[in-house]
Amino acid sequence: MSEQLRKNYRLGEFEVDADKRLLKRRDKPVHLAHKPFDVLLYLIENRERLVRREELLEHFWNGLDVYDVNLSKCVGAIRKALNERTDNPRFIETRWAEGYRYIGPVEEDLTKELSTSIETLNQKDDDSESKKKTSDFVNLEEKDSTVEPALLPANRSETKKVSRPTLIAIFVGLLLFTIFFPILVTFRSHSNQKSKAPVRSIAVLPLKNLSGDAANEYLSEGMTESLITALSKIDGLKVISRSSVFRFKGTDVVPEEVGKTLGVAAVLEGSIKRDNDYLKVAARLVSVEDGSVLWTSENYERSIGDIFALQDEIAHNIAAGLRVKLNGENEKQLAKRYTDNVEAYQLYLKGRYFWNKRTIESLNKSIEHYEQAIAKDPNYALAYTGLADCYQLLAEYLATTPKEGFTKARAAAVKALEIDDQLAEAHTSLGYTLAFYDWDFANAEKEFKRALELNPNYATAHQWYAEYLVAAGRFDEARIEHEKTLQLDPTSLVFQMDFVAYYYVTRQFDQAISQSQKIIEMDPNFAYVYIFLSFSYGQKGMKQEAAESYIKSVELFGEAREAEELRNVLTKSGIKAMWLKRIEQVDAPQKRESFSAEWRALFYIWIGDKEKALDWLEIAFERRDRWIINMKYSPEMDTLRSEPRFQNLLRRLNL
Repeated sequence: MSEQLRKNYRLGEFEVDADKRLLKRRDKPVHLAHKPFDVLLYLIENRERLVRREELLEHFWNGLDVYDVNLSKCVGAIRKALNERTDNPRFIETRWAEGYRYIGPVEEDLTKELSTSIETLNQKDDDSESKKKTSDFVNLEEKDSTVEPALLPANRSETKKVSRPTLIAIFVGLLLFTIFFPILVTFRSHSNQKSKAPVRSIAVLPLKNLSGDAANEYLSEGMTESLITALSKIDGLKVISRSSVFRFKGTDVVPEEVGKTLGVAAVLEGSIKRDNDYLKVAARLVSVEDGSVLWTSENYERSIGDIFALQDEIAHNIAAGLRVKLNGENEKQLAKRYTDNVEAYQLYLKGRYFWNKRTIESLNKSIEHYEQAIAKDPNYALAYTGLADCYQLLAEYLATTPKEGFTKARAAAVKALEIDDQLAEAHTSLGYTLAFYDWDFANAEKEFKRALELNPNYATAHQWYAEYLVAAGRFDEARIEHEKTLQLDPTSLVFQMDFVAYYYVTRQFDQAISQSQKIIEMDPNFAYVYIFLSFSYGQKGMKQEAAESYIKSVELFGEAREAEELRNVLTKSGIKAMWLKRIEQVDAPQKRESFSAEWRALFYIWIGDKEKALDWLEIAFERRDRWIINMKYSPEMDTLRSEPRFQNLLRRLNL
């Protein structure tokens, strides 16, 4: 009589014994509680399909929704027992709000079952042989002695009996089929998974702040930026930059539509909620192609002290969902931490939050937070880079002198690189100061190239390198960098504006006007676009349109009273009188120090006073104003090119 059969499953180095309710790894028991074991077994037995959460809840928890969190914990226990990382699932695949599927290797171990069956059948075969002999003997004893033996019928059982060797062959065949068929299925399953191409582009939408407290906006924005920065270090992965994704902040969007707008294959969306010192984070990765969920997180609940580990885990999970194979350097970059001090990190995030507002007041607040972060961790390289960027912008906004601003910026960038010479942001910041203040063009280019080598997804490095190339007259190379910038940040108004400047400097005035109008359609209150629109109109002889566009920029920069004065003068006295009025306005004591010498030179060019224009260019040179290096190719300077003083300035600028 055959013994009770049991079925075992081999999952790579693991073995599941269904009867004994035992999980083993290389013959050593692995602890797995009763419920997680049942769920694992159920997933294995239904591995040909996705098992929905509702089905598992109904089957193991009587369908009570209150136990939904128990299911998540149950799957977590299974992952732990199988030594599986959530960022790289080998056994259990999670589908956002849908369910789970077993995707790992499976072999059904039926060796004992078949062996037992063969022994039973062999025993039956032996019994049959014995009965045959007895039957033959009886038949022979009972046969009519007058009948010839040759005419006796053969034993009846022989006409139906399959020989013992044949039975063994059949069962050996079944055994081989049982062993190799699951392997074949698993191989085909893995082949199908491998056939799915990695996703090569992603947009990380701003994490929603569910805390109900605007004071935590810095945290949701900061974690979004941190994920963008981490993912941008993965070779071959295009990651959309901050400004484009943050245009969707606070809006109800469909991920697939956002992805198509930004030109990516996948979109990450999620939320973060802070409750005192605890964080709750949820996220999911959506395919733009069909809206399917590539990866979904469990609901992370962590202490604020675990924020670094949390970000690391999410970044790895996203990479796994994108089916991106990480090399050693990618792993190193994803795991890299710029500080281990949680307080310093939060102060840095606040610094970034205020930096992104780009006002003089917010930049000064940003500096305060960066300095506090450095006080908590003097080796925080990213915080030094943040200081460099703030000081550079303050110099551009003329909130400080170029000398003071760029000197502080250079010192901060150099300090960051002393701490970490692999920091693309620091190389970019240093390159900016070298190019636009020190006029050390050779070393500036080295810094920009090094930054892009370290992080090809760093849009700001492409932007500033492109601006440097325009100033150097290397327009074909500049266009390539501008295009890369827009690929990484397609809806950024600043990067769109850089293309207007490129068209203007390369004397493609119609294209500059067309591009400006596109930007105005995107945002009619973007002040900078009206400046280059004014320049382009002027070069085409459309002086009235040029004057009106300039007045619009003055208004949008917050000088409503001055803009109204200019409109009145333009209407009553004409274009030249309007420019003279503007010179009068910027010469007022309250504006004298906060208005660039370059702009004053332009005003005098437009009224035809070459000598005063050259005087102000000399002052711009002495001050090292930011845009002075653009004078070699700027169309505005055409009337001055033959002047000896102008040529002398170019030589002194190393141009």
